[in-house]
Amino acid sequence: MDLNNKRMEMGWDMHIGGINKLSLLDYPDKMCCTIFTVGCNYCCPFCHNSSLVQGTFSGQCIDFEEIIKFLRKRQGLLDGVCMSGGEPLLQIG
Repeated sequence: MDLNNKRMEMGWDMHIGGINKLSLLDYPDKMCCTIFTVGCNYCCPFCHNSSLVQGTFSGQCIDFEEIIKFLRKRQGLLDGVCMSGGEPLLQIG
């Protein structure tokens, strides 16, 4: 069973709007990638990702399976994954 079928079966619905494949800032003293989710229930005036959070995101969401493929290729190279957004905790899955 592929990951997308598994996602559907489990009711996961994560909308990923972008990925920064390498960040040296988001995880102090570590190398990580940053995944940006779409949507947020806050209205922070200083938000750096307003196009992702205010419903004006016009890009195409990145397929979950593509994210998993990328992370598998970077396994052992990255120290972690930073989930950002938008508000990741609003995502189902």
